[in-house]
Amino acid sequence: MDLETYRTTVKKIGPTEAAKELGVSYVRYWRWEKGKTMPTLSALKKIMEWSGGKVTANDFIDQK
Repeated sequence: MDLETYRTTVKKIGPTEAAKELGVSYVRYWRWEKGKTMPTLSALKKIMEWSGGKVTANDFIDQK
């Protein structure tokens, strides 16, 4: 499941709140969500924990 889908359908929160929960800036979070940048390994671990394993590193590969 991609980051945006998880945020909007499971967590039902906005990107600002998601960024806050993950401890990153809104801009950094937005870049991940839109496939502009890849999260670091430590950020990927945080994302996986935050999403209960629903968003994984594979979800960031070949994003469009």
